[in-house]
Amino acid sequence: MKDLQIENWKNIRQHYIDWWAKKGLVLHIDVKNDTLNEDIPEMPKGEYLTRYHTDAEFCCNENIKRLKNTVITGDSLPMTVPNMGTVTLAAYLGAEPHFAEDTVWYNPNISNPENYPVLKFDVDSRSL
Repeated sequence: MKDLQIENWKNIRQHYIDWWAKKGLVLHIDVKNDTLNEDIPEMPKGEYLTRYHTDAEFCCNENIKRLKNTVITGDSLPMTVPNMGTVTLAAYLGAEPHFAEDTVWYNPNISNPENYPVLKFDVDSRSL
């Protein structure tokens, strides 16, 4: 695997410093290029989405593949962000997640917080 190296780091760093100081501009330009590296085998969407959102190693590998097939220019930095949705606490509280290509939804599971038992960690829980 080719190491991800940031060219022109000193200038990019200064652009971020200036931007936080409300002077200057940070320009992100990332271009997907599927011809750069190895083919990424397809897997059934349902299985892929579940593994992407619940299997940390699989998610990491998918993000590495994505980065290897991305031309990163301007002030862009190679980044990965696991998408657990906007209310990840819901999964920890036992809500059932539903994965889609662009979001994660959780079924409500606490109808009355006053009657909910004391929170405790369950290592055997199938929840995230």
